[in-house]
Amino acid sequence: MSEKRNLINGILPPLGMAMYSWTRAECTLYVGIIFSVGSCICIGVAVAVGPLTKRFEERKLLIMGNAVFMMSFLACIPIPGTSDYPPTPESPSPSIWSSNGTNYTNASYVTDCEDDGACGCTYDWCESTNLVYLPQLLASLVFAFLGYAVVNVLIIPIYSKLLGPKPQGLFMGILSAVASFGMLIGPIHSGYFFNAFGPTWTFLTISAMLFVTLITIILAYDRLKPYIQNTQALPLEKYEPMK
Repeated sequence: MSEKRNLINGILPPLGMAMYSWTRAECTLYVGIIFSVGSCICIGVAVAVGPLTKRFEERKLLIMGNAVFMMSFLACIPIPGTSDYPPTPESPSPSIWSSNGTNYTNASYVTDCEDDGACGCTYDWCESTNLVYLPQLLASLVFAFLGYAVVNVLIIPIYSKLLGPKPQGLFMGILSAVASFGMLIGPIHSGYFFNAFGPTWTFLTISAMLFVTLITIILAYDRLKPYIQNTQALPLEKYEPMK
């Protein structure tokens, strides 16, 4: 799941600078605050998962966590039909908190972008993509941290129990290698799609990948049992006495 967290790391700074005209200093500060709060959320979820597993099966919690994580990206898609668009050097800055119609009488313009990076939206999709309001972004991030924390806490113990007596070090290494490959591909994917198509298609493709993951977990639900439970389910004649 680290590769999915890297998607947030990679897309949040350019999203904030494009949608809210954050300067480089503001982007560093705000993103740092967001991830500090997100870390606190992850710590709280990690503490709460233990008691939750006594009431709910780990596999069900894994499905719920992945579903919440997927919905967080869907919730961050720009709302179509609103009249607000990202600010550009040629257009005024709309309200980032909620839709205020098309009244830009007192709106400010993006200025001095070469000095501090507050250029607003300079991509080709800026004039055709609606604004992602700041409360919308913050709410989706809360759910993203919640879903990520649940899945991140549960995926290792479920995988370890599934392996049973198989070489834990070998298969854990394979899992880490796959996760590292995802950490390489994730930022490249999100960066390319954000630059070329904007946040709508970026979040849609990420949600689609998480949906495939969710369906895979559901289809493999019966196989995600600990190794001991699987062997107990086999007929007795499958076992041969030790010689």
